[in-house]
Amino acid sequence: MRRNKRPDLSLPLPNRNVALAVPLPLPPPPSSSSALASSSAISTNISAAKSLSELERVNRIGSGAGGTVYKVIHRPTSRPFALKVIYGNHDDNVRRQICREIEILRSVDHPNVVKCHDMFDHNGEVQVLLEFMDKGSLEGRHVSREDELADLTRQILSGLAYIHRRHIVHRDIKPSNLLINSANNV
Repeated sequence: MRRNKRPDLSLPLPNRNVALAVPLPLPPPPSSSSALASSSAISTNISAAKSLSELERVNRIGSGAGGTVYKVIHRPTSRPFALKVIYGNHDDNVRRQICREIEILRSVDHPNVVKCHDMFDHNGEVQVLLEFMDKGSLEGRHVSREDELADLTRQILSGLAYIHRRHIVHRDIKPSNLLINSANNV
């Protein structure tokens, strides 16, 4: 059976400008007087690194529409981190949204959710210091043993259950966004 296309029921897809790519809006923060309301919150640092000058870029480990991720070493401690550089100069509303998402990530504490250690504003670019997962993403990874697959799945679902209990939705779950380290922690 052949279906006739109805042109009156189709919508044109908008052109996507990847230079303007940002995450979808999140629900408003818990209180309107939150420190996130100002873009100066982006330069707030915690103990992981006092400044970008303490970080040495080692190599690029990934990139996407919204930015590039580098492996960096914190010079004083020789500890590796991932530094995500979010492309472009964004208007205040977009910067607040990015800051809010980073604050949400900084507030989570679960072994199967990547840790956000710090954030910086460097020449108008938002830079986020994250836990370094030395085995990279699960994209293209072949898991042949059922017990290994079960363990990976359990960890992924444990992390998702944790963020869902906190009323956080990921919105972009795919193998390239699932990271693993040498201890096989996802």
